[in-house]
Amino acid sequence: MFQNENEIKFLLAFSFCQINTRKKLSKIKSHFDDLEKAWNNSEKLRQVGLISKQEFQRISEFQSSSKINRLMEMLADFQITPIDFESTYYPPLLKEIDNPPEIIFARGDISLLKEKSITIVGSRKNTVYGERVAQKIASEISRAGIAVVSGLALGIDSIAHRAVLDHEGKTIAVLASGIDDASITPKTHFHLAKKILSSGGLLISEYFPLAPALKQNYIARNRIMAGISLGTLVIEAAQKSGSLITARFALESGREVFSVPGSIFCPQSAGTHNLIKEGAKLVCSVNDILEELDPLYNKTDLQKEDRQEELTHFSENEKKLWKILGTMPIFIDRIISLSKLNQVEVARILSKWEIEGKIVNIGQNNFVKIKT
Repeated sequence: MFQNENEIKFLLAFSFCQINTRKKLSKIKSHFDDLEKAWNNSEKLRQVGLISKQEFQRISEFQSSSKINRLMEMLADFQITPIDFESTYYPPLLKEIDNPPEIIFARGDISLLKEKSITIVGSRKNTVYGERVAQKIASEISRAGIAVVSGLALGIDSIAHRAVLDHEGKTIAVLASGIDDASITPKTHFHLAKKILSSGGLLISEYFPLAPALKQNYIARNRIMAGISLGTLVIEAAQKSGSLITARFALESGREVFSVPGSIFCPQSAGTHNLIKEGAKLVCSVNDILEELDPLYNKTDLQKEDRQEELTHFSENEKKLWKILGTMPIFIDRIISLSKLNQVEVARILSKWEIEGKIVNIGQNNFVKIKT
């Protein structure tokens, strides 16, 4: 990734001192041929106008400590790999966004950075419907051989990560903090982060070890989630939501944006419905995503065999109800009317399917099919 360990060492030193734009680092390196010489001649850098007085002071303070050695030791201890913009492992799609990070820190299987991926984001206060949708689509994306990217946050993010792990797929968590054990945020997902690592997944961040998850870091983190992937899927988002910010970044980067519809009575669906109005692709199944992203993907429905096997075990009454239910909410009285079955039989079948996770009651006896 780097010509030698010294090169990464001094690139990290400059970056730690907030001298981390590609343009400035390129000028500094070209002036001195290499970053080590530049680092050791910071006074000259200031004199020729390549760094400001404040930047010079930060370098001087950093030089007088042993922080750089401790940083290198910490990276080694946690098996964190710094990946610079010129590295063969730097995600190619991330290079295309505005203001890509000069360095990203990676912990886990860095080969995933070369794989195709889809970002899944959504509400931290998800509904049962949102949970089922996230579980279904994340697992099916994984079955299609695509990595799932998310932010390790509460709600939809963590549900998507876990669904992928449950199906032995690969997932990438993008953090707004350092990725060393002490910095993983939120703390409640420490064990999830460790499971991602032990399952062959990846943690990445543009922040140094021990960096806390400051409020402003989350917006910066969202641009990486959107930039690293082929497209972003939003599953439940309120009118003002970090998930919508991620979707905006995806649009600005020329990526696809996908949105799952929900109930018009649910606040968590307001943002996703607005995205659809603005041109995001409405998603009812994983094939809506795969067909949009790459014509080379096999268009065979991933659930076809499962459905055929399942329908053979349905009673005639169950088959009637299954055909009536869909991905949009339908009221129980309407189900009874269309099926021409009695109320007791309809309630029995619907209750059974709720327990089995095939459908969900999103409120006031409005039902949605989850397993299509």
